[in-house]
Amino acid sequence: MYIVVRLYSDGGPAFEERARRTRDGLVPLLREHEGFRAYCAFRCDHGFAVSIVVFESSQAAVAVHERIRRWAISNLGDLTTGSPELLSGEVLYEELAPEKQAGCSPYILIAEYDAAPEALVPLAPHEREHLLRMLRPQTGPGGLYLFETEADPRRLVGVVVLDERDGRAVALQYVREAVRLQFKEASLNPRRLMAGRALVAESTLS
Repeated sequence: MYIVVRLYSDGGPAFEERARRTRDGLVPLLREHEGFRAYCAFRCDHGFAVSIVVFESSQAAVAVHERIRRWAISNLGDLTTGSPELLSGEVLYEELAPEKQAGCSPYILIAEYDAAPEALVPLAPHEREHLLRMLRPQTGPGGLYLFETEADPRRLVGVVVLDERDGRAVALQYVREAVRLQFKEASLNPRRLMAGRALVAESTLS
């Protein structure tokens, strides 16, 4: 799996209109590509507009990148100022929900951590099963993804997608547990947190 997170500084009143255009235009475009797996967009507590796209591989992401860029320029240019901050990388660990819940408005949390590259260690079988037991009862339509960013391998990013019954505290517990079990030397104090309810959510993973 490969994940791309885009952070836009202008998550103001125009976000609802941007979400509507994305739902009607970009999501159908993404679904045409075999390597597409999931998309969601939300406005976080700090005012950022955030989009997350999950692909089967980095090759799939590259293949559709230019088409996404052209679509955004043509359809969102009047609502967006400046270029987004980009966080992307190969997914190191994932736990997906067993099924998608109809009518759900997912809650998303993104947590960034600092970790030394040599801190990556494989989960022991009992550790992995412990994490899965914790995640399975409440994990929502997207689950949990953990990745190191390509631009800075010392930066570890956790993305948690929960159903509408859950919230920030539960999501942060999940990602901290995943970081603790997967990395020996990562700080459990995130350098940045972004969270909010998704206005756009689409997945082929369920």
